[in-house]
Amino acid sequence: MLFSSMENGELLVQTKSGECRRCRHFCDKLIEPIRCHEMECRYLYAYTDEINGRTYTGCLHKVFKVEIDRELMLEMERSRYGFGGIKVAEAPLPHCPFEVDVTFMGEGEDFECGNMPFFDCSGSERYCYKISEKDRKTPA
Repeated sequence: MLFSSMENGELLVQTKSGECRRCRHFCDKLIEPIRCHEMECRYLYAYTDEINGRTYTGCLHKVFKVEIDRELMLEMERSRYGFGGIKVAEAPLPHCPFEVDVTFMGEGEDFECGNMPFFDCSGSERYCYKISEKDRKTPA
């Protein structure tokens, strides 16, 4: 969270690109780098570290900021749990495969979503996000 302020008695919260805090659900956008690898995204780069010989991969647009050991990512994806998602650092590009993770579930007025465009592409381009349709791996 970057900062909060009051306007007309209502708490306004400015958040990072990959999160929404307009209600009590607290939603975060997650991207799974393995999906970027599988779709051969042209913005995915890789380099080999000369010291340890490992190959690391990252996103040129910094949708996810970390650089990931590619061999370990592929090895983890073959496990029953998969590699998993990373919180989005910058606004996803239109082709980025991401999903929205809802932290808190509840009912009532406090849990009414105040930012539906966060979940789909029917809103303005600035808030255009999509939910991936992939199957999640679950432990057996």
